[in-house]
Amino acid sequence: MKILVTGFEPFNQSKVNPSMEILSRLKAPKRTTLIKEVLPVEFKRASERIRELMQIHRPEVVISLGQAGGRAEISIERVAINIDSVRSSNGKS
Repeated sequence: MKILVTGFEPFNQSKVNPSMEILSRLKAPKRTTLIKEVLPVEFKRASERIRELMQIHRPEVVISLGQAGGRAEISIERVAINIDSVRSSNGKS
């Protein structure tokens, strides 16, 4: 089985992004190919890159990790609505 797992680079003057740290520590189970990629924190570039990765690797499963500020625990996002309107202090959106 081929699994693509993505995380994000640091943003808002942070030195690390927990999703990037988790990604770096993941190990592939037996008979599994694990493709790991750190995505940029820019909507258009991240979207383009994940599409490229899916086209290149043709994974059976895609897991995307992210950072949700203010949450103290791991949570699963059941419905994602991305309206491309986030403003960050580093000017990236």
